Amino acid sequence: MLRDLAILLEELQQGLTSAISDPALDMRITNAQILLPVDMRIIFRDGGVVLQGDVQRASDDQHWFDGFSRLQIEWQEIPVEEVLL
Repeated sequence: MLRDLAILLEELQQGLTSAISDPALDMRITNAQILLPVDMRIIFRDGGVVLQGDVQRASDDQHWFDGFSRLQIEWQEIPVEEVLL
């Protein structure tokens, strides 16, 4: 089932945050990249356009993936000084 892409992105970010938030790791992540096969579509809702997508959750989910798109996400640390320019 496809869902709003914003929800998928939020879940990916939360997963990354929880994976690196363990104080025992004693490391700092400054860049993370994710490349995922996703199914995406554009729908009209509430007078606007919404991008929906999702990743394959199990091998039997293959039936609703007509063709794969690739979603590439990159999170980077940006110094505050660059944001405040």
